[in-house]
Amino acid sequence: RKSTMLRPLISSSRTTICKACLPLLSTRSYSLFSSSSSTSHDFDNRPLYEGHIPTNKLQKSVLAVGSAILGFIDPTRADLIATLGETTGSCALKSIREKMLQSPEGRQILASRPFINMETLPSHLKHLPPSTFGGSYYQFMSSHGYSPDERPKVRMVDDEDLAYVMLRYRQVHDFWHVLAGMDTSVKEEVAVKWMEMVQTGLPMTMLSAVVGGLRLSIRDQIELYTKMAPWAVRCGRQSTNLMSVLYENHFEDDLVEFRKKLNFVPY
Repeated sequence: RKSTMLRPLISSSRTTICKACLPLLSTRSYSLFSSSSSTSHDFDNRPLYEGHIPTNKLQKSVLAVGSAILGFIDPTRADLIATLGETTGSCALKSIREKMLQSPEGRQILASRPFINMETLPSHLKHLPPSTFGGSYYQFMSSHGYSPDERPKVRMVDDEDLAYVMLRYRQVHDFWHVLAGMDTSVKEEVAVKWMEMVQTGLPMTMLSAVVGGLRLSIRDQIELYTKMAPWAVRCGRQSTNLMSVLYENHFEDDLVEFRKKLNFVPY
């Protein structure tokens, strides 16, 4: 039975692929773009997993550039950020997977592929004290009207294992907000992206970290670049590999002690 912990926030911007990019993924576009490939076996348009949209290198490049430009114009477009992440993250995702394979917990995550959504969250989460990791997570999500079901599915990562790594990254993002003690203002989101950049190496986090602050006021930029970004870099470097943590097993842990276990120093 679904928990009634949170009410999903319905937003058209939660789709994974920006609508402006959809013409590039049509059957006609496949033949057009694939004609630029040197050999016929360079690109296989058969889906590799449910929801997968195969794209060749040229399509990925066009989608990456388009989503980056449009994302700079409108940084609130989650679909553009998702598209940028999926079309540019292959090398970083491979690196994340290799790091996860180096720890027992990371290997367990990759083997069992747990999902974080309304179906899997424990129903007693809302009853946990706010001093616990789970209680703090519940307060963070419910106070903003967020739902874990809002995280978009992965569509354009051409490897099933790497697609799960990308999905896992999206699903643990809110846990990292809780660990960091960061809310969801623009400067706090950008600060978290700085930490994610160090932890994951995903190009999308780099772009968000560098470009995101340009839209802030001078006062907020000063705080971001002199205090928050340096903290985020230190935190990302000294913390354990945050992608190799089964957060689902730590909801009842004291938040302060859980941070110490991860060597995570909040802002």
